Amino acid sequence: MSAMSLEWQRYAACHGKAHLFFGPEDERLQDRLDREAQARAVCWPCPVRLHCLMFRLRSEQQLDGGIWGAKDELQRRQMRRNMLRAQRRRAA
Repeated sequence: MSAMSLEWQRYAACHGKAHLFFGPEDERLQDRLDREAQARAVCWPCPVRLHCLMFRLRSEQQLDGGIWGAKDELQRRQMRRNMLRAQRRRAA
């Protein structure tokens, strides 16, 4: 599968389960933690988890409150910062 292709989405374990990956804005903390744990349980064995995560990390905006590739927005923001730093170091 090409890195730019979205073909990987056909194989995603989360298909039809968006309610686990994106909660309501007024969600209580414990409900969010429970939902995110369920989402990660779907993600971890998913055959395209890394494709999903890399797809999301390529986006500048990580503030969607969702779980992508078993990572939440704070984890993705940190990963993206680290990726960009590494790219800058390689380019220098």
